Amino acid sequence: MLVHVLLAFGMLTVLLLGSVGGLVIVRGEVKADKAKDIPNRGIRRTARSAILVGFAVGCVSAMAYGLGSLDIGLPNGLLYGLAGGLSYGGYACLSHAALRLVLWRLGAMPLDYARFLDYATGCGFLKKDGGGYSFVYQPVREFFASQRANTHDRDVATDESPHLSGHAAH
Repeated sequence: MLVHVLLAFGMLTVLLLGSVGGLVIVRGEVKADKAKDIPNRGIRRTARSAILVGFAVGCVSAMAYGLGSLDIGLPNGLLYGLAGGLSYGGYACLSHAALRLVLWRLGAMPLDYARFLDYATGCGFLKKDGGGYSFVYQPVREFFASQRANTHDRDVATDESPHLSGHAAH
């Protein structure tokens, strides 16, 4: 009896994980052919994959542990599903969102960054380059590159960042 249960569990696990893996790979290949001009396309695809994998891992774990009792299967399914989703891109999505919120709160970046970049493109400062942006004029690019180098040298010399001063201790 135990051998039959383990065999059924193994077959179900391979079927579910293989199906989810196939969907992620096929969807990724199909979307890779489309134009790369959609803002945040990569992070959205990562989030979708994390949710799919987390759901599949959670379902398999809940069924595996739930053979004896639902009280054990449901919490374990949620735990393993969360761990699977976080390890398959969920952590990157959370880190991305946290970084954007922190930079917005510090006033270093607008919350709708894509709209800001499109505005700068309309003004002629930037040009769209596939999924990214680049400066139109070489002198502007060199100016911002030198500003970044000067700021970095000053930060190293004073061991303090001017962008974060006053926000460190609240």
